[in-house]
Parts: sequence; C-alpha cells; structure tokens
Amino acid sequence: MEITVKKMYLRVSPRKVRPVLFGIKRKNASEALAILKYAETAVSNDLYSLLKSGIAAYKDQELDTENVFVKNIKCDEGPRLKRRRIVSKGRATAIKKRMCHLTLTLSDEIEATKANNKTKSSKEEVKVEKKEANKAEKAEVNKVEKAPTTTPKADVGVPTESVGKNKKADTAKPKAKKASTKQAKE
Repeated sequence: MEITVKKMYLRVSPRKVRPVLFGIKRKNASEALAILKYAETAVSNDLYSLLKSGIAAYKDQELDTENVFVKNIKCDEGPRLKRRRIVSKGRATAIKKRMCHLTLTLSDEIEATKANNKTKSSKEEVKVEKKEANKAEKAEVNKVEKAPTTTPKADVGVPTESVGKNKKADTAKPKAKKASTKQAKE
C-alpha cells in the first residue's frame, strides 16, 4: 500500500533541497530517518518531520511500519516572493525568494520497483550493444574505402613559405637584426 504526504510552501529553494533527496530515495524509512537526523543541512529538519508524518499516517492505517521504504520523493518549485533591492544610481534589482513543494510516497512493495529497474537496465544494455556494433561496422567500411596515399617528401635544404598569419614569427631574420642593434647600442 502506498501513502503520499505533502509539505507545501517550504521557504527553501528547490536547488538546495534536491541533493538531500537523492540520499534518502529508495531507502528503508528508519534508515532514511537516521540519515536525515544527522545531516548537516538546514532542510533536513523539514524532511525529517515530513518523513515522520508519513510514518504516522502509515500507522493510522494500522499497517506494519517495519518494511516501509521511501518509494519516491520529489521537490517541485513553488511560487516566488518578488522583492526589490535598491542599488546605485537610483536603480533596483529583483530578488526572487523561492519556495518549494515536497511530495513523499511511502510503500511496502519494494519488489515491484526493483523489477522495473532491472528491465530499464537491460534495455540500456541492448542500446549500448547496438551502438558498439554500429561503430564496428563503420570502422570496417572506412578501412576498406580509404586507399593508402603517398605524399611527396619536401627537400630538406629548400625553405618553404609559412602558411600561418604571423609570418614574422616563422622567419629568423628580424630576430637577428634586433640582437645586432642591441649590441651596437652597448
């Protein structure tokens, strides 16, 4: 059986809440309570109280709370309080004080979610195998199509013109002149 508990209009940015949620998702409820109790984030107290109320709702239904786990927990963005802050030259910048809504789903059916995860991972493995097979086929086709080409070797004694934008950097004459003018000044 599933029980859903919500906590709305929490005055914390969703960006600060989401990293904590990943630590307790798909864990046993007692294990998740222990994680939240010793977490050093400000939002962990709110999540702890939400989880406690979910367990209490489970007890109200007269169900066994030993095998309860966190099936899903999500954080949605709530409304924003819009404020203004005065800055220099008579201007004002916007300040958005964000809120979030938490939704916690507790369940005792852990096997169903594990079976779904296995099917997803097997589908991903099939996709990876197909990609590797396609890459191998393309590599074989490219080897066959490319014929070996020979390039004539340039003579070592013949200087070649530089192709780059900075031709002065490629020649050694200006550097030699600078060195000789410095010696002449001294």
